Amino acid sequence: MKVGKSTAIWLLVFGVAVATLVAIRAATGGDIGCAGAIAVLAAVVSGAALVALAVAAAVRAIVRRLTLRLAFSYFLIGIVPIPLLAALLFAGAYLVAHQIIATTVRREVAAVGVEAAADSGKLPGFRVDADGRVASSDVAWLPRGASLPWARSLKEPRPVVVGDDAWLVAGVPGSPDRFVLLLLTDPERKWARRVAERTGYAVDIEPGTSRKSGRGFNIDFSGRRNAERQERRKAKWEDTAGPAAPPGRRSWIDRKWVAGVYLDKPTATFAPVPDARNVVIYAARTSPRALFEQLFAQGVPEVGRVFWGIFGGLAATLLLVYLVALAIAFTLVGTLARNVNRLTRASRAVAAGDFSVRVNSRSRDQIGDLARGFDGMASSIQGLLADTARRERLESEIAVARTIQQKLLPPTAAELPGMTVRARFEPLAEIGGDYYDYVRLPSDRSAV
Repeated sequence: MKVGKSTAIWLLVFGVAVATLVAIRAATGGDIGCAGAIAVLAAVVSGAALVALAVAAAVRAIVRRLTLRLAFSYFLIGIVPIPLLAALLFAGAYLVAHQIIATTVRREVAAVGVEAAADSGKLPGFRVDADGRVASSDVAWLPRGASLPWARSLKEPRPVVVGDDAWLVAGVPGSPDRFVLLLLTDPERKWARRVAERTGYAVDIEPGTSRKSGRGFNIDFSGRRNAERQERRKAKWEDTAGPAAPPGRRSWIDRKWVAGVYLDKPTATFAPVPDARNVVIYAARTSPRALFEQLFAQGVPEVGRVFWGIFGGLAATLLLVYLVALAIAFTLVGTLARNVNRLTRASRAVAAGDFSVRVNSRSRDQIGDLARGFDGMASSIQGLLADTARRERLESEIAVARTIQQKLLPPTAAELPGMTVRARFEPLAEIGGDYYDYVRLPSDRSAV
């Protein structure tokens, strides 16, 4: 393979840079210094240049040969969209699953609060008077007389943030002035475990901070500021992981890697709030199998199987249609490429002087018409060459006959006794049947 001058130069630069860097590291024991940095820079630049040259050479090779061009075009049109579409479908499915998990956890947290409020005998709580002030309280962070204007208008359980803890406020049914408090971030993870039991997810609840920045939307979990607390919460997170995977099932579909996060604005925040926690974060994880079973759950299992059957049938039909289209496309591209290759080989043979070569294409498309036209042209040229060869051979034979005839005729000028001979012989065709001669006879006589 011939290497261009610029490619050879970049290869030399890359080799020298790598050799220099290796020598410097061997001599200094790892400290490359300024010279090593220059060698690294030269290696990176030359390597990038070589990659660019290789890509350009590959593109030229693909564009130059029609077969490669067709194959590359088909690859871009027929193959590349498949992983892109698969990635799009996966991303869309994951986003939908994320929203399902997140909203399910938020709904179940509210349901747990409603159930706890209906059986509020052992839970801390508070009362408010007609003015919306705390009349009595079981927690220190909510002193008597504190103003809670939102309490009497509370229609469903809502979270509040107290420092690094998240509480859920739920109204007691039948008592508009009584409310119970659920510590969602309690060390025993009681309420998170209850939500996990209801959903089958691994659940974690944390207060946090959300803010917009130049780089996007940032979320800070409060528990991550305390390593010991984070490790404890991680262990508790595993405790609320819901049903374990069946024995022997350790595939990706049974691992809990599908996550959902719901950010809920707290109804109120109470001191101490070190970093102005402004959201309560409901995080959950589950496995694809558990999520699928929830999505297609029915009281009658056969109904769920019908849904899966419809989905599988549509998927199989689309796959079959795509495979058939793929086979047809490969057949068409292969036929076109074969005819083009035959034409290329035949044209090279004709250029070398072999006019007996034929393409013999059976295609009924334009390439087939072109191949048959090429065969006709080659046949015509071969016939013309044969006629030319015959004509040249005949002319050569005629020239020989003419020469022989000229040799048989006597000289055109002669002096005979009693006469002078002057002759001019010019046949009407290439050669003629006429003949003349003159001879000297005895007794000074001549015959013409």
